[in-house]
Formats: sequence, structure tokens, C-alpha cells
Amino acid sequence: MIPQLPEAQNVLVVGPVASGKSWLLEKWFTIAPRVLIFDVTGEIGDGDGRLRHVGIHDIKVLAEHERFTPRYKMVFHAGAEFGDEVIEHQFRDVLKAFWDYSAPRHFFIDEVQTISRMPATDTALRFARKRLLGIVGATQRLVDVTTTYRDNARMVVLFHTQEGNSLDCIRDSWGSDARDTVTELKPLIYDDVNKRVIQKPQALIFRRGYPLETVELG
Repeated sequence: MIPQLPEAQNVLVVGPVASGKSWLLEKWFTIAPRVLIFDVTGEIGDGDGRLRHVGIHDIKVLAEHERFTPRYKMVFHAGAEFGDEVIEHQFRDVLKAFWDYSAPRHFFIDEVQTISRMPATDTALRFARKRLLGIVGATQRLVDVTTTYRDNARMVVLFHTQEGNSLDCIRDSWGSDARDTVTELKPLIYDDVNKRVIQKPQALIFRRGYPLETVELG
């Protein structure tokens, strides 16, 4: 199962390394019609033909011709090797350029904790829905993102974890039952040698206005 990605709503995906969160993000940006990825980690190679590799100028130009481009999948490679200050500057510029688009669209950010405490991020999370923008972030620990992000996420996907601070944060947000459920979720088990999934991961999904739901991904 692949959970449906809501349109023009903020989403947060939380799970440790090799939990399945990157797989879910990839499925989502493959399906979504209008996507911009802010690549902090450098995991998306320049040779990935599914995506258009863009700079700030390209994003601004497409905004002017957006009505003629009903589908686009773009990736901006942040200069993580130059430090946090450069990333913050790049993020503000990319967000500002993408903010002016008019159609429903998604802005994907893996390792979202790197920019989640910026004033620009705080403002974007509060008002993105009014701009038909859905911010889709992923992080290893729930406690590493701001309260603003947690409060303004209409959907949160939680993978198995035993990390104490994250479990405390889950308890404070959704109660002790949610914390206990996350510890009991089936983790992803992957055979790196033979390149096959041995066990599909489960996730606990929060959707605002709906009860918590446990699903098996894949």
C-alpha cells in the first residue's frame, strides 16, 4: 500500500535510517504531477533522468510559463558541503521562487530538520495551504523538527523507532497508545546482497480529523 499524498497540505515522514521513508518519498514524487525537491543530502544524482535538475533562475522562469506546463518534476541540489549558512540562503531563494506558482504542487525536503527552524520555514508552514503548496518533509527523529511543523502537518507518517526522545514526542503529540504502537511496528528488513525486501515496513499514519491508522507499505 502507498498512502495517498494529500494535495496542498503539509506532510511529515519520520523514521530512522533504512526505515522505508526514502522509498515512500520516492513513490510520492513519482506519482505527484507537480514537484520540486530541495536536495539537502545529495542523494539524487545528476544523472537521474526522471527529474529536471534546476537552479534558481530555472524555477523563476517556469513560474512565468506555469500555465503551459501542467506537469513538472524538478530538483534543486543544495550546497550542503558549504555549510548551514549557504543552505539557508539557498532555501530562502528556492522557497521564494516556488511560492509564486499558482497550481497545486509539492515541495519535498529530505532531512527537513536542517531548515525547519528558519523563520522562512515557519512562515511557509503556516501559510503554504493558502498558496496551494504542500510541504513534504522527512526526518529521522520527530523531536528534531519544530512544534510549528508538527502543529501544521495535516498528515504524519511514523515508522518503527526505539529512540527515546522521539517516543516521548510521539506520546506528547498523540498519546501513549501511539507511542506503544510505533515501538511495535514491523521495521523494513532488506537483503542488501540479493537486493530484495524480506519484510515490508509498517507505518502509523496520523491524518488530521481521522483516527490513527496502521498500514503496511509496499
